[in-house]
Amino acid sequence: MLKNKQSFSSDVDNDQLKITLESISEGNTEGYLWSDGKFYFLWDLGNVVFYLFGESPDSEHLENLTRLYEKEVRGKAESEAFSYFKVNDLTGISEDSVRSVFGLGEYKMLKKYFYRYTKGSVKGFESSVDELEIVDIDEDLLESKELKNFELIKNEIEWMWPSLERYFQKGYGKASLIDDEIVCWCTAEYVSEGRCGIGIETLEGFRQKGIATVTAAVFIDHCLKNNVAPYWECGAYNEPSVKLAERLGFHKIDEYQVLLGKF
Repeated sequence: MLKNKQSFSSDVDNDQLKITLESISEGNTEGYLWSDGKFYFLWDLGNVVFYLFGESPDSEHLENLTRLYEKEVRGKAESEAFSYFKVNDLTGISEDSVRSVFGLGEYKMLKKYFYRYTKGSVKGFESSVDELEIVDIDEDLLESKELKNFELIKNEIEWMWPSLERYFQKGYGKASLIDDEIVCWCTAEYVSEGRCGIGIETLEGFRQKGIATVTAAVFIDHCLKNNVAPYWECGAYNEPSVKLAERLGFHKIDEYQVLLGKF
């Protein structure tokens, strides 16, 4: 597991990698880091992403990384029932080298956007659903068997966080209810001091009603009141997510390509 946050994150100039490193080192995301002090290989188990960073690896590094992937990573991934992974290479090695390390035949390249909320406040938004109620995602909500779809939030948190207990200690989120049904939720992911990522989902049938916008705005307001800078990641191909981030006032700080492969 990653230790000594300051020895890594303080020297990283990529915001997404930085918040991932900090969250892992603070115990809020699961991950593994291998390094020889110059080249680094990080496995983020939250979104199942492999980061390559540090100095550009030479042939010996790549050979060692290939053995590491085959002997340690692939088996654990299969035991965890992971299907797909993404590779975010920050060293500039060739696409063919990445494919070779991870033993890929078929793969896809995906364009991603990364946003940060830089405004001091979030403007008010309204939903077309009058009976909408927004509540905290806390222990009481996740233990309430009377609310429909609570298990969907619980499953997402258990995927992104080391445990529910850790989320209750360090996490936060907002859920939108219509009567006894949870229809949208927004949770903190990759949490560290002064930073967090955002996970958001709206159930089909409740989209295009402004519910996600209102839910996310309430979440952002919570972050700002607690001196937390929220971040938003989405695929460039995910037009609804891109539009929502920009409607809320997020500022795009990075565009990049990731390789999508299968274990």
